[in-house]
Amino acid sequence: MMKRIENFFNEYGWPTGDAFGASTKNDYLSGDDDYLLKNTLVDLKASNKTTMQIFWVRQLLLYYTLVFLNHLNDEKIDRLMIYNARADMIFYADMADIDDSVFEYVNDAAEKQSLVNEKLIKQMMGELN
Repeated sequence: MMKRIENFFNEYGWPTGDAFGASTKNDYLSGDDDYLLKNTLVDLKASNKTTMQIFWVRQLLLYYTLVFLNHLNDEKIDRLMIYNARADMIFYADMADIDDSVFEYVNDAAEKQSLVNEKLIKQMMGELN
């Protein structure tokens, strides 16, 4: 699998950045995306699945929205890509093909879920204290 990853980077370019932290305004929903190639945000997977998984797409859209759309990083992104190294499969979408309303929806949903997470965590902490 490491050789596949090396081959992937040789073909698509080596990372210019990695592990961008992404979080909502209140930090109760967060994560890290994997790699930034030149103008491409890549999420690396190691799954036995040979088809695109909807939760992979949701995760990548969330990373892009929280990091780039919210201007925590202002590098130009032309493509979102998922590379499944175990299956040696690449899935991608050009940014020009994704309507901005998708990112607005993802951002709104993430912020709403983050508020729910905050409330639940504070309730649990109150019960523990």
